[in-house]
Amino acid sequence: MPVPKKILTELLIIIISALALVESTTDADKVYIQDANCEHVRNITKTSAIISSHRSVTEKPYHMSKDCIILISAPPGQQINLRFEFFDLHPSFDKESSNCNPISGDKLMIYESGDMTKKDFFSQPADKTYCGGTGKFPNDYKSSTNAIAVRFFSDGVESKKDFGFIFTYTTFKTEESSDCFMCSDGTMCITSDVVCDDIENCNDDSDENPDICSAEKKNIIQEWIDWLGVEVVIVIAAALGLVLIVMIITCFVCCCGCCTRKEKRDSKPYRAPPTPRPTSFPSQSNFSSYSSNSAGPGRYFPPPNMYPPIQNGGYSVVYNHDNGKVDFPQKL
Repeated sequence: MPVPKKILTELLIIIISALALVESTTDADKVYIQDANCEHVRNITKTSAIISSHRSVTEKPYHMSKDCIILISAPPGQQINLRFEFFDLHPSFDKESSNCNPISGDKLMIYESGDMTKKDFFSQPADKTYCGGTGKFPNDYKSSTNAIAVRFFSDGVESKKDFGFIFTYTTFKTEESSDCFMCSDGTMCITSDVVCDDIENCNDDSDENPDICSAEKKNIIQEWIDWLGVEVVIVIAAALGLVLIVMIITCFVCCCGCCTRKEKRDSKPYRAPPTPRPTSFPSQSNFSSYSSNSAGPGRYFPPPNMYPPIQNGGYSVVYNHDNGKVDFPQKL
């Protein structure tokens, strides 16, 4: 009885859903501000990336005496959103002025007004400054232009317990269009490439909504079926399943073989080493080394000339031919 095409399609969705999940959840690019190229201003033009203060962020403190700058550029007509995921800088917030200390302290600064190509651009005040010690988690930042400069400055004071920051930047449009995804709060229309990638780009997390992402993954599988055809996808899925089954069987056989060999080794009866036969004279070795002779198995003879047959007033070994044993010394 032929299987209906609808059932085959559902089976294929179950079989290759893992592959589709891997393809649709690629990690966003990661950028570290404090890296080997910190002395040079770097320009980033990706639509989205995860920016960290340094490697091993949240585990090791960031470096002191660093002044690192990156430029983030979006296509004309778009803006840039910074969403903070982790923030831990050395306290430098001045409670009296309600501002970060402008002279000393570690700071994360954002510039977007003025000509960033000029060398003296970063000597002017920043449009936004973040520092530690405020007692509040930083708010998300939306640019008003399509280019911003992010500067991370750390002074010469070692920060032994301050582990840096992580934020995700995303380029976006303010108006909804067919080539972007509008966040539920209506503030950003982000590119469809970053939707359902396990990275929250919308500030309300709506781009990772399980209802949307499950339908998105199903649509990807349906596109594979429409592109290759049900028969081709069945062959590919069957081949992958066969390879997986062979690997499982091979592992099972190898494990069973190892267990069987171990059981055989463990099941062998224990054979104690031969125990020497006691002798009549403690100073002499046993007679078991003389057990193989014409008298037959189990009969023991003393070596020739070991004991004199007769000793005046002494002892001598007497061999009993009836039972094949060496009797205790007899007084002569």
